[in-house]
Amino acid sequence: MVKWICFSLLALVQFNSICAQVPSRIQKFFTQCYDSNHLTKGSFPRFDGYYTVCIHPKEIEEIGPQGEKYVTKKDSSFFNITFFPDGVCLFSDATVERVEYYVPHLKTLQNAEKVTHDYFYQFENWGLFWMDGDTLKTQRTNHEQRFSAYWNFYENHFLIKDELVWEKIRYRRNSETFIVLKNNAADQHIEFTRTGLYLKSDTWLKKEKWFWCDPKEWEKWMKEKGYRY
Repeated sequence: MVKWICFSLLALVQFNSICAQVPSRIQKFFTQCYDSNHLTKGSFPRFDGYYTVCIHPKEIEEIGPQGEKYVTKKDSSFFNITFFPDGVCLFSDATVERVEYYVPHLKTLQNAEKVTHDYFYQFENWGLFWMDGDTLKTQRTNHEQRFSAYWNFYENHFLIKDELVWEKIRYRRNSETFIVLKNNAADQHIEFTRTGLYLKSDTWLKKEKWFWCDPKEWEKWMKEKGYRY
């Protein structure tokens, strides 16, 4: 009996880790879908490296899970953003210290023939981006266990004044309502690190059928990558 319980728990953990599914409560916040035929044009953003955003200390009004508002004090934090030509974007987790990607490791990901189960692709915060005039808009979610309560959705809008001058003008988290920010340009410092690499956007999020605009394209991609569905 004990062996059977242990086996069942192990199977459940493996199932959750391999077949993590974004909860419907998170899916509903995405207003964009992935178009495998999309190609981002223009000189911004760049795809041959990643952007590092430094957020300076400040107080931020947050929205709780029940819609309640509260103020939190934020220390300086850093996170990286990687953009891909097909409209996919990757946000790293925010940390109190700058994190630089190890370029030789990124090269192994670039040259891999099959989808790798590396942390870069299987976790982190993945989503979509698009330009609306001079405004960069992004939607993303984190990656948790299938039944975890810690899934989150984020949408950020940045007014692009220059390649390295962004002003975060509004955002929302697990909500349909945006929080509008004013005079926020001085709170963020942007840097670009050129790696000279053009990575594949083979994120874990592409395994989700709802994420795609065309279900047939999803099936085609799943077959090409050798995934069951």
